[in-house]
Amino acid sequence: MHRRCNMQQVRRGLWAAVALLVLLSGCGDGAGIAPPGGSVSTEERMAAIAAGEKKAEELSQQGLARAAFNQEMAKWLASRPEFEASGVDEDTSSVWARFRDGRLYIVANNRDPSTVTQQARQSAQLQRPGGAQAKSTAEIPVDRRVRLLHSFGPGFDQVQKPIEDLAQWFKDAGYTVAPTTAGDARVSQLKAVSGDGFFYFNTHGGKGKTRAGHDVFAMQSSTLKSDEMDNLPEFKDDLDHGRLVYMTAKNGGKILGGLVDDWDTRYAITYLFVEKYMSFGKNSVLFFNVCFGANPHADISSFVFAAHKKGAAFYLSWTKSVTADPAFTAVRYFVDRMLGRNNFRPENPKQRPFDLNAVLTDMKARGFTVDASTGAELLAKPAVHGTNSLLAPTIYALEADEDDKVRIHGDFGTDPGADMREVTVGGTAVTVNSWAPDQIEVAVPRTGAGSSGDVVVTVRGRKSNPRQLIAWRGRLTYTMKTQGTLKHEIAFDLHLRGDADLARTKPGEAPRELPEEFVLAGIKDARGTYSASGTATWTEGGCTYTEEWSGSGAIVYGQNDGKVFLGYSARIEVAQRKMRARGGALGTQTIRTTRQCPGGAPETITYEVRIVPIPELHDAEGFLLRFDLDAQFNVLAGSREVQTQFTGRDGRTGTARLEWQQIAADPPYDPEPPKRIKGNR
Repeated sequence: MHRRCNMQQVRRGLWAAVALLVLLSGCGDGAGIAPPGGSVSTEERMAAIAAGEKKAEELSQQGLARAAFNQEMAKWLASRPEFEASGVDEDTSSVWARFRDGRLYIVANNRDPSTVTQQARQSAQLQRPGGAQAKSTAEIPVDRRVRLLHSFGPGFDQVQKPIEDLAQWFKDAGYTVAPTTAGDARVSQLKAVSGDGFFYFNTHGGKGKTRAGHDVFAMQSSTLKSDEMDNLPEFKDDLDHGRLVYMTAKNGGKILGGLVDDWDTRYAITYLFVEKYMSFGKNSVLFFNVCFGANPHADISSFVFAAHKKGAAFYLSWTKSVTADPAFTAVRYFVDRMLGRNNFRPENPKQRPFDLNAVLTDMKARGFTVDASTGAELLAKPAVHGTNSLLAPTIYALEADEDDKVRIHGDFGTDPGADMREVTVGGTAVTVNSWAPDQIEVAVPRTGAGSSGDVVVTVRGRKSNPRQLIAWRGRLTYTMKTQGTLKHEIAFDLHLRGDADLARTKPGEAPRELPEEFVLAGIKDARGTYSASGTATWTEGGCTYTEEWSGSGAIVYGQNDGKVFLGYSARIEVAQRKMRARGGALGTQTIRTTRQCPGGAPETITYEVRIVPIPELHDAEGFLLRFDLDAQFNVLAGSREVQTQFTGRDGRTGTARLEWQQIAADPPYDPEPPKRIKGNR
């Protein structure tokens, strides 16, 4: 009996030992305190986080390098009974710990506040990009809504100033900017993101590890952790399901007389939050000024994928930790060049909007996609490979023709439908004949409203840069005079229309003359007249010759039957202020020559010849009309006169003269159309 009792006691002791081993084996990462799956009260959790903030501040005072700080912070977290596991994520310079109930706590130690001055922003050396930009179809965000957020406290890296700049530029470009206050990136604000066309978020990023061993990347909101928030049903659900985590980081405040950064703790969102609550508009662009937001690791790729899954066409962020000056230079330059606002480091002359791929190529050439101090690179991740994006329609050049059509070359996106787009010429809406992503054809009247002026394409309320369609209307007279009263004359209208300006094919390059196909077109309402008259008498070989010129008629533009013709095209050399035109006009005259020799009967020969300006009036390249222009591209009054050998049998000479009065440009050329609507070439 006594022996049996002792055996039972032994068995109970063995089972207790086994139970203790099981209990100890369940502790995570050496915490050795409690098994996973345990509960943590709100009071315990808040106390642990408050202690974490204090520890971070203490370590900050020691001036430790990031790696040493992180190791000390992880060691301290491992000693806390509230956590089941902890560690360091070296890639993102984050320290993490997991509460006993599975919720994640992250200390982001990858971005310090720094002082950024306007002088520093303007000091970068600019380099001109080289190489051709590949062409691809670019699309404009369907929704005009823009949301610009940062999560930091007052004074952190002047984070609000870039947002104020961007907000004004977007408003000027026809976007609607969601009203927010400085530092308002609350969880509720992030949940409200729905259908935005452009989304900007500047915040901290960091990583933690789940019980399943998966890394989770999170971006900090501006909502401070609190008992009240933790106990809200929706917050509790998000925290328990990994949509929200806790993140401690520097957010702009100072303690101890301003000597030490103040670390506070806010809720941070994960890709699961994006999937459940956020959505973005079709063709939307997202710009995250977030450390490690474009790092190639799987957990960050999950965040990128979630953004694409919820509608974003492009996701831009940095591969490593990024400091203030490169981050704010990049987003300002990116938005300014895509909108063609000419506010941030403007080109001279100002330039039109460009597509995302062209802008990033330009930024890379200038060194604006790399943080030299950290090696972080700004990457754009498209939802669909090979796509491109526009924030505003952009006109490269205009191609007019004689049939009252103008082809507008540039980038405009897919046709949004007649009720969502408009093309105006001089402020008057014109008919759209066809629409392609890179070319629009419109019908324009020959005269009056809509026949010339600034061409502007509007897509869903967003206007392109203006491009001037200029017209010239005047009359020229060509006169040939020779022996006696013989003369012939052509008087014809000059009616030209087209694009006379320089243009850029990519951002940052010097504007250049348009290619040959972009000529000024003659317009079909031009008319002309021709006439020949007079007589001349001379003696040759004892015979008397009498020559009479006659013939007159009208010329219609485009007519070409071998007897009469009127048609021309022209080009402008912008830098030289010259206009040169090919073509012109011709008519037909009758020449009647009578020979009277002594003792014989009169003999008469009648034949037709062309009335056409003689080659001596042409330049070496075959241009007939060579005009000087003033600064507004008005054709200055002038004339040209040459002496020439006439084709008559007696070898007589003649005088050929071409003359014209001043011909006004309509509208006058403006080398800086951004004064009217910002953005031009």
